[in-house]
Amino acid sequence: MTAVIEAVRPVRAADAEELDALVARCSLETRYRRFFAPVRSLPVEYREGVLAGDPARHDALVAFRPSGQLIALASLAPGVSDWELGVLVEDSWQRQGLGTTLVHELVARARTRGVARMRATVLPMASGLLVWLGRIVPLESSTLDGDGISAVFRL
Repeated sequence: MTAVIEAVRPVRAADAEELDALVARCSLETRYRRFFAPVRSLPVEYREGVLAGDPARHDALVAFRPSGQLIALASLAPGVSDWELGVLVEDSWQRQGLGTTLVHELVARARTRGVARMRATVLPMASGLLVWLGRIVPLESSTLDGDGISAVFRL
């Protein structure tokens, strides 16, 4: 089933309160799977990067439901060697195609900027997410490290 969404667009500074509300509506498990910690709100550095509005610093997209409520966030930020992918979808909207839509758009935007590779790190219990990403972009490599499973994808 594909979710009915009103819009997908880049994050704006004015979205700050809606981003906070999105995180607050997500379950502890969803927040833990995204940030690898039991966060109650977006980590400060991540929040600042997302809200900066500069795709070269942190490219971030949001999805809204028809009522205008923000229900998903996906971003690509420069990491040590590759761009780091992060996706957060409100619990009741998961498995409806929002993450796929956002990742496809982020990948297209990254390619236009010349980004060649992205990395995604997931907890071992969420390794299926890497299989899902491999259907969108080719998997280059994966490793098990202290944080979980880290995979690099070619754009």
